Amino acid sequence: MAAALHDATGVWFDSFPLTPDRVLAGLHGTKPRPEALPHP
Repeated sequence: MAAALHDATGVWFDSFPLTPDRVLAGLHGTKPRPEALPHP
């Protein structure tokens, strides 16, 4: 899945799980909001 996103966007995602907030943050070159991260 990460490779498919890289092919489509040109951005490598190495934080998993890939959430919509993480993808949008990667596209904007920022970090995801802390509340968007999954809780352990």
